[in-house]
Amino acid sequence: MRLFRRRKRPRRAVSRTERVIGGILLLLLPAIAGAVYVAGQRSDPGLFAFDPAGGAGRGRWVLPLPSPVEGWAPAGEVERFRADSLYVKIDGRAEQYIAYDVVGLEAVTLVDARQPGRLVEVFVYDMGEPANAFGVFSVERSPGTSVALGREGYRSRSSVFFYKGRYYAQVLPSEEGGEMERVATAVAGAVARRMEDREGSLWGLTAFPATGLTPNSAQYLKRDALSLDFLTDVYTARYAGEGGEVTAFLTRRRSEREAEEICGRYIAYLQRYGKVLSQGEAPGGVMAEGEVSGLYEAVFRKGEVFGGVTGAKGREAARARARALMDSL
Repeated sequence: MRLFRRRKRPRRAVSRTERVIGGILLLLLPAIAGAVYVAGQRSDPGLFAFDPAGGAGRGRWVLPLPSPVEGWAPAGEVERFRADSLYVKIDGRAEQYIAYDVVGLEAVTLVDARQPGRLVEVFVYDMGEPANAFGVFSVERSPGTSVALGREGYRSRSSVFFYKGRYYAQVLPSEEGGEMERVATAVAGAVARRMEDREGSLWGLTAFPATGLTPNSAQYLKRDALSLDFLTDVYTARYAGEGGEVTAFLTRRRSEREAEEICGRYIAYLQRYGKVLSQGEAPGGVMAEGEVSGLYEAVFRKGEVFGGVTGAKGREAARARARALMDSL
């Protein structure tokens, strides 16, 4: 039994005016769709381009290059990207550069006029500060042969990587071999000559004692150093010894008070995830020793610097390396 009867709504008659308007809109649809398509094909230079020469905190353009190798020429215009559009060129890797406060990227592809299938891609990242440029260079470093380019560089197979001043560069040939290695090196040299540099060294690279230092192991970690969110602007390096390899680290804070606060937070981390074995005054500062997951650590504060050693297999090895690091400051 139906309790309710559906009410029929009277159908309103469509007026002549409405029919005319509807017809006009239908006629205009193809034109609107065409306009949208054409607009989508036109790139907006302002979306990706950055103007390093015109903004505070930005460096000058490095590209385009004068002809670095006879017979090689750009395959197209230089591409330029800001930090917020970096993903367009290097999707999946942009976050690492953004974590180091990248300003922008310049990129160009060079082609061999004799063999158009042979290419060399050039990427120049403006990282804003030399420490950031070294940082990205250091965390991306792979095994290779040192080359005298910029502040520091290396060749991995036929590709060349280096940093100079605020810039980090990658020169990536499409093929391996002696000829392409020669071309990539020549291109990298031309890039390096167009980069501006600053006087002086990065303080963290000169602070580590040379004895026992593992070559090419130094890194600059801008954020979340040693997987700790309160450790920022940290230089690290590895040392070899009888007890195995350990990691040394240093961070220079804005004041002694800030360094003391960071030291306190690190000791709290040792207490929470391991145990503190000793804590007290040391010549020129304070030192603490601890153990986490069967490995030993020794940390210190000296003036506005906080540092230490982590991952040692023996307590004495951690203490000795930390004291040597502390004495070098």
